[in-house]
Amino acid sequence: MIKHEYECENKFDSAKSDKVQKKRWETYVPAVKDAATAVTLYDDFRYLYHCLHTQLTIFDNNGELRDKQQAIDSIKHVLSMIEKLNHSKLTKIVGKIRRALPDLFHYFDVAADIITECKALSIDKDALKAYCLAWQWNKAIIKAKKPERRGIAKQQEQDYLEIAACLQPQEFNDWRELIYSKLDNIVQSSALVECINSIIRPYLNTTKNNITQELLNLIMHYHNHRRYRHGKRKNKTPIELLTGNKQTEDWVSILFAIIQENRPKLLFAS
Repeated sequence: MIKHEYECENKFDSAKSDKVQKKRWETYVPAVKDAATAVTLYDDFRYLYHCLHTQLTIFDNNGELRDKQQAIDSIKHVLSMIEKLNHSKLTKIVGKIRRALPDLFHYFDVAADIITECKALSIDKDALKAYCLAWQWNKAIIKAKKPERRGIAKQQEQDYLEIAACLQPQEFNDWRELIYSKLDNIVQSSALVECINSIIRPYLNTTKNNITQELLNLIMHYHNHRRYRHGKRKNKTPIELLTGNKQTEDWVSILFAIIQENRPKLLFAS
């Protein structure tokens, strides 16, 4: 819209005669109006999206566990306001989010149990809040796609870790590792969906969305048995982390063993 307005303005400015100017002015005026409407829609949606995203965070600015029902009610209110923007595509997305709401906040229940466990430890309550906020910003580092955003998240995490260290300096690294490991058991539904989507999306693109169950099974096998190359799960496989049993073979070797057992003729097909 803004580009179109800019083009119309340039054409109007380049007009030589009054007749051409009048004709191009009639095109320029609605272009200005459309651009202003688009900018207003963008600004309104950006604000509402920020409000929506805030409700998905686990801890508030004070390090307290946020209330699940309050978060759900707030999201419903924000979704209603997005619908009032009267944009067909946004309204369609709101409908999908509403259908997903019942399954979206299970991680709040998990978080409540974990925080109860943490409070039972001999740790300063304010230090625990600082660790929770540091952990939350650590997750923001992982999710951040822009270097600027990642830098802000890193600084915020470090600031809260320093606060925790001041409040309870004894065995600081041990406390951080313990609290982080407990909080890592909180898996947000939205993060899980994004993870699965990022795995499957390239295959959907290459198959033009004509994906078969057999291909989905293959993707699932690969995802469950391939080894992480980076991060704290490096050299581990998802199936190892789930079952606690050591995986000794590569995912391809396991796949061929399954084929050999169930459909051996495939191995001899030309």
